[in-house]
Amino acid sequence: MVSEGGKVYISYYNGYVARLDTASLEVEAKVKVGRNPEQLAVSSNKLFVSNSGGMDYSTEVGYDKTVSVVDLSTFTEIKKLDVVLNPTRIQADEQGNVYVVSMGNYADIPNTVQKINTETYEVTSLTNCPNATEMAYEDGKLFLFYAQWGMSSPAFLTFDTKSQSAGTSFITDGTSIQSPYSISAVGGNVYVAESDYKNNGDIYCFGGDGKLFKKFEAGLNPMKVVLAQKDNI
Repeated sequence: MVSEGGKVYISYYNGYVARLDTASLEVEAKVKVGRNPEQLAVSSNKLFVSNSGGMDYSTEVGYDKTVSVVDLSTFTEIKKLDVVLNPTRIQADEQGNVYVVSMGNYADIPNTVQKINTETYEVTSLTNCPNATEMAYEDGKLFLFYAQWGMSSPAFLTFDTKSQSAGTSFITDGTSIQSPYSISAVGGNVYVAESDYKNNGDIYCFGGDGKLFKKFEAGLNPMKVVLAQKDNI
């Protein structure tokens, strides 16, 4: 789900993206994209949709490997871009780029971070950015972690989208998170959710200095942190 210009765009796992008007709270239109669309990002008046095809993983069809491009003015799909197999996570920066994490096939095709130029539609793999599972974006920086099934410990890192260079972990105080599940970057802080898929998850809150300033329990498999004014809740 992503918002732009008084509209909220929502991916449906049946292959569609809906446009919801924030004033009327009505779904105005739907557009067909790829199989099992996941995350959405807006750049250059276009909506970029990662199509994982995750529900077809065990069939002859297999995973999808496309990113749909939707023109927001006409709300029609204008292009499908080929990326690495099983794209899931997607974020846009202010320089006209969209970043995609493809999960591969969990065997011989590894997780890959890619960059899409939103004007030329060129897709490049970021060889200087290590593998990732989840990512968040704020103020010219990607915050990523890599926690593939079977790993002994997860890896955390940053990627500067202006200099196009990878950095070290955004965690600077040695805080250990064994089972990271999702990540959000908002208000100058980074929030990492931990989950074991059975019990309520924890949220680790890191400040701009990379130090943990709060930890609290959330619900099962927490996915996203959003800041809101207290009076509006």
